[in-house]
Amino acid sequence: MGYNFPVKKARYGAHRRQTCRGGCSAGKPRWHDSIEEAKYCDKLALLLKAGEIRSYKPQVVYHLQDRQGKPCGYMRVDFEVVRADGRTCIHEYKGKLFGTLMEYRTKKALFSFCYPKIEHITVQKNQIIL
Repeated sequence: MGYNFPVKKARYGAHRRQTCRGGCSAGKPRWHDSIEEAKYCDKLALLLKAGEIRSYKPQVVYHLQDRQGKPCGYMRVDFEVVRADGRTCIHEYKGKLFGTLMEYRTKKALFSFCYPKIEHITVQKNQIIL
């Protein structure tokens, strides 16, 4: 006697698409959460070839803690970027609506509290120019 669970629909109507040109995963194309995120991955690959950044990794997990030091979840960022001067920053792609969601704003504030030396950059759709 088995259960047949329905196929889970994508959140907010987003579909995962393999559209990057292969800079982030050892030269192989990688699945991204949106077309715009894949375009931003291509932009980071161009910045890497130009020497403006040292490296970048997609989908990095950071563990979050509250003020007492108890774990309270995690944040999966879109890209962790190491700049040419050695500083680490994270880049999050958000569309128009998603940058204002309470869950994202809360996690961003917790991230800034837990990791004060890492810069958090939110990228909008109009900032992606190739």
